[in-house]
Amino acid sequence: MNIHYNETALLGVLKNVYEFIRTPITVYDENFRCVTHYSVDSLGQYCRLIRESEENQQRCKKSDDEGCARCRASKQRESYRCYAGLNETVMPIRYNDMLLGYIMFGKYRLLGEDIDIGKYAESLGVDKDKLGRACEELSVLTPEQVEAASELLRACI
Repeated sequence: MNIHYNETALLGVLKNVYEFIRTPITVYDENFRCVTHYSVDSLGQYCRLIRESEENQQRCKKSDDEGCARCRASKQRESYRCYAGLNETVMPIRYNDMLLGYIMFGKYRLLGEDIDIGKYAESLGVDKDKLGRACEELSVLTPEQVEAASELLRACI
């Protein structure tokens, strides 16, 4: 399907929601190809540390693909923890019963949720102290903020 997006308007929406949740937001087409995204720092230090390894880059892509596949199957928003211990949310963009694409936002931490940095640093081959400092820089959201951001994006799209 060939959907045309008004990228200027779309980026305006993404920027406004970003100001609320402070985590990258990406819009994908129905084949999970990036249409556009918004973030002040697209990866952040946590993901940059992890993605220094080609193997971890592939694991990241696989994690995103699996989240999108769950979303496609359920036809609703899916929030999950990625392979690197961070939270992401993906939701379908639908018109009537037709899938037009997806919106994904994340990497964030949930309020009150602990991330075992030592475990992830070891499994990812990353320095524990550097990963811990990078983790402290991540946005911390409540489940209510995740729900609100999802609804704002859904309404605007």
